[in-house]
Amino acid sequence: MTYSHILFDWDGCLAMTLEVWLESYKLALKKFGVTPPDKEIAHHFGDWSLPKYFAVEEYEACNTLAVATARKKLLSVDLYPGAKKLLLKLRDRDDIKVAVLSSASKDILNHGISHNELDTVFDVILSGEDVTEHKPNPEVIEKGLKAMGGTDAKAVMIGDSRKDIGAANNAKIDSVLIYPKQHELFYDLRVLQTSKPTYTVESFSELEKILL
Repeated sequence: MTYSHILFDWDGCLAMTLEVWLESYKLALKKFGVTPPDKEIAHHFGDWSLPKYFAVEEYEACNTLAVATARKKLLSVDLYPGAKKLLLKLRDRDDIKVAVLSSASKDILNHGISHNELDTVFDVILSGEDVTEHKPNPEVIEKGLKAMGGTDAKAVMIGDSRKDIGAANNAKIDSVLIYPKQHELFYDLRVLQTSKPTYTVESFSELEKILL
């Protein structure tokens, strides 16, 4: 399949934001006297009362500290190995358009893109503030494709979560689940596979073989 419209998720896909959140919660929990294993912290990601699971009485204050720490770190988040190299190759192709579709806030997303010198890469950038419904609702994909002038027949969504793959399924486009070794801490691959991605890859070098 030849894809002309390539849609990327940001958090946990291009950018190593899962690692940022883990480190931020580890620091916050330590300040409140607990040091649970990384796997246990990651297991409760997405739950804003996460500190409660570790018997932190002032869980709201702990959570606020973790969020504040993460927000600062996310402004200068690193990319996964090989991501920038692939993005620059895609940018240089006249027959391909590239979008990043994220649930992150616009300011954090734009800072992350600029920090990694990707300002010239994306034809379309959509944040969580640009839609009314989040993934797996297909709104962000439909809006991204419309902005790029693309069709679902030659579009593909690349993401790391069931929400990304679910959004692609709901938009009726192909999808790629990216599952680097680092993600073993955060996700169960068997659970992710229940969303039935079109492809599953472990690295951006594998992804390049699909896209180019």
